[in-house]
Amino acid sequence: MKNTMPENPKVKEVLRRFEQLKAERTVYEGPWQNIRHLVRPGTSDFTTYQSPGSTRTDNIYDGTAPQALRDLASALQTNLVNPTDRWFSLETQDMRRLKDDQESLEWLDVASDIMFDEYANPAVNHQSAMHEIFLDIGAFGTGTVYQEWNPASGHLLFRTYPLAGTHIAENNKGLVDTMYRFCQFTRRQLEQEFGKENLPRQVIENTDETRQWEVIHAVYPRADRNPAKYTPENMRFASCWVLKEHGHLLKEGGFKSFPYHVVRWEKLAGEVYGRGPAINCLPDIRMLNKMEFTLLKMAQKVADPPIIAPNDGFLGQVKTFPGAVMYKEPGSDPLDVLELKANLPYAEEKAEQKRDTIRSAFFSEWVKLERKKARQTAYEISEKIEEQLRM
Repeated sequence: MKNTMPENPKVKEVLRRFEQLKAERTVYEGPWQNIRHLVRPGTSDFTTYQSPGSTRTDNIYDGTAPQALRDLASALQTNLVNPTDRWFSLETQDMRRLKDDQESLEWLDVASDIMFDEYANPAVNHQSAMHEIFLDIGAFGTGTVYQEWNPASGHLLFRTYPLAGTHIAENNKGLVDTMYRFCQFTRRQLEQEFGKENLPRQVIENTDETRQWEVIHAVYPRADRNPAKYTPENMRFASCWVLKEHGHLLKEGGFKSFPYHVVRWEKLAGEVYGRGPAINCLPDIRMLNKMEFTLLKMAQKVADPPIIAPNDGFLGQVKTFPGAVMYKEPGSDPLDVLELKANLPYAEEKAEQKRDTIRSAFFSEWVKLERKKARQTAYEISEKIEEQLRM
C-alpha cells in the first residue's frame, strides 16, 4: 500500500525538517562510518546496517585507537564526574554576601550532597550515560545525553543516544536548540510509551511482535506559544513524537528547557557537528590498520613459509603438519623453503611510530596519572588533577 502524505500540517513539517537535517548531515557520515569500524565498534552504523548480535570488530587489526579512546573516556569521567567524589557545588550569584552566613552555606552544601546522591543512584543511569558520551565525543566529536524524569522510579533518568540517530541544528548564538532523533519501537514498546489509544489502526492490527516501527522525536523552539500559560503546549520547546511510516502524531508536549545535552569536542566555523580526536588522526588510524594487516601476513609467511617442491618428485600431496610422513621418488630433489626477504623489525618500528601518533592524539600522556610518590595527600592529588585538566 502506497503511503500518502500526512494531512496534519505539524506532522508534515516535522517529516520535512527531519529529511532536511538528514540530508545536511550526509557529508559527515563517511568519516563517521570509518571511525565506527576502526575506533568505536560499540555503536550504531551510519551508512551500513548490521543485524543485532553480529561481530563488529572484524575490520580491526590493531587495537591502539580503540584502547586509546577507552583510556581517554575513563580519564574524562574520573576527572570530571567521578562517582566517588562530589564533583560539583552549589553557589549563589553573589557568594561574597554569604561568606559570613554559615546557615546558608551549610544549606548549599547539604543540597549539593542530595543532588550527588541522586546522580549516584543506579536507577538514574548517570554514570553509564556519561561513559557513553565521553566515548562518543572522543570518537566522533559529538555526543548526546537525554535527561528526563522517570515517573516509574521517581528519579531522574539519563540516556545517551547514538549519533547515528540524532540530527541537530543551532540557533543564532551557535547553541544547539533543535533535535530530530530517529529511533525504533516494537508494537509493545509503542503501547507502553504512548498508550494503545494513541496508536494508528495499522500498528494495532499488525501481529508481528518483532517488527520495528520508525519513530521521530522532534524537539525545537516553539514560536507560537503563550508565555503566560504553563501548559505543555505553551512551553519554550515543543516535543512531537511522529510515527514516520504513517505520518501519525503519537504524542505532543513541551519542555521548559532543552532536554538534550549536546556536547561537542571542538567545532569548525560554519559546521554544526563537532570534531573529536579520532577524526583528527583518522588517516593514521587507517594507515596503521593496513600496516598491521600486512605485518600479520608477513609474520605468518615467516613462521610458515611457502615450500618449493619438484613437480613429480613426491607421491601424494605435500604435508606440512607435525608428524607427517611423505614418500618421494628415489633421486628426486628434496623440499626447499622459499626464502623471504621481509624486514619485520623495520616494519614494526614504523607501525610503532603510528601508534605513538595515535596515542598522542588521544592525549595518552595526559590520561595516565603520573605516580611520583608512593603516598600523596588529598591536596597533592587535587592539584595534580587540576593541572591535568588545564592541560
